[in-house]
Amino acid sequence: MFEEFGTVSRVSIATDRETGNQRGFGFVEMAVDSEGDRAIEVLSGKELNGRALTVNEARPKAERGSGGSRQSNRW
Repeated sequence: MFEEFGTVSRVSIATDRETGNQRGFGFVEMAVDSEGDRAIEVLSGKELNGRALTVNEARPKAERGSGGSRQSNRW
């Protein structure tokens, strides 16, 4: 689908770590930024397999805290 707009460098489909099932989104890297911009413009909102696509530029993942739960000592 994205090759219509230019050279696709890489595709990664997100899957659930435990089940291996697809999570319903993925990442497509285009070789040329302007080709990716055009794909975003044309494909966002288009329907695929009965679902509207949301196509946008990936944003950096938000930083998470150090993890774990906080414990309080309440008496």
